[in-house]
Amino acid sequence: MTFKPSLLYQRIWRFVILLSGLVFWVTGSHAACSATVAGVSFGNYDVFTASSLDSAGNIRVDCDLLTWTYYVIRLGPGNGSYVERQMQHGSHVLAYNLYTNSSRSQVWGDGNGGTASVNGRSLLGSPGSFPVYGRIPAGQNTVVGHYTDTLVVTVEY
Repeated sequence: MTFKPSLLYQRIWRFVILLSGLVFWVTGSHAACSATVAGVSFGNYDVFTASSLDSAGNIRVDCDLLTWTYYVIRLGPGNGSYVERQMQHGSHVLAYNLYTNSSRSQVWGDGNGGTASVNGRSLLGSPGSFPVYGRIPAGQNTVVGHYTDTLVVTVEY
């Protein structure tokens, strides 16, 4: 006999990544898993540099020691869309995106519209660590300032 958990037993936790720092926001209670998010911080972007600016953050998922848990990690679009996320400084924008792989070829999203979500599993409490790869494309003409974006990370198990 195969056991399939119903939606009543699945729990959804939401986290927020702030690209210039770390924000940790959790909704729900009595969950078997928790997550820690290290936001993507790009540092200084030079409009005169011919190459893209890359950086990385991390999502770590920890589950109870006595569980064998499968989960899915999805990222929201933040400002803009999955095609082009946007950090903002007042009315000015700086395009960027987040990826599941170091070659930055697969946009990390909700698993729809050509984006990917990331599957993980906890084997008796072993944590999962998932890099978040970011890139700001070169050649953007923008003003000096502190650009940020906030997006939701959903861990569903």
